[in-house]
Amino acid sequence: MLNEVAAKLVEVFFHSNKEHAAIVGWAYLSNAPLEASTAVLLDYLRLSPEQWQQVSEEDSAELRKWFHRHQREDFAQGRIVKIHGYMLSETEARFCALAALV
Repeated sequence: MLNEVAAKLVEVFFHSNKEHAAIVGWAYLSNAPLEASTAVLLDYLRLSPEQWQQVSEEDSAELRKWFHRHQREDFAQGRIVKIHGYMLSETEARFCALAALV
């Protein structure tokens, strides 16, 4: 079940760019090896049961709003990671890590 949800999340956010996201994801996981699990990443992303349902129903509009809100909060709170010269929110990096794992 968790891998199915993770795979749908990756599909919603990365479409044809999954390979590029996975490269960033592996770089993130090399610095955060304890997060190298879909279960751990989904837990850290704090998706609510309603959002899980949206993933399973492929209704991505609300999920995208959630993502952008958390992305902004990460930057505001200083939850930023630097990967390959890019500054990403932790939320972005964790989504990329999901792409690497599924």
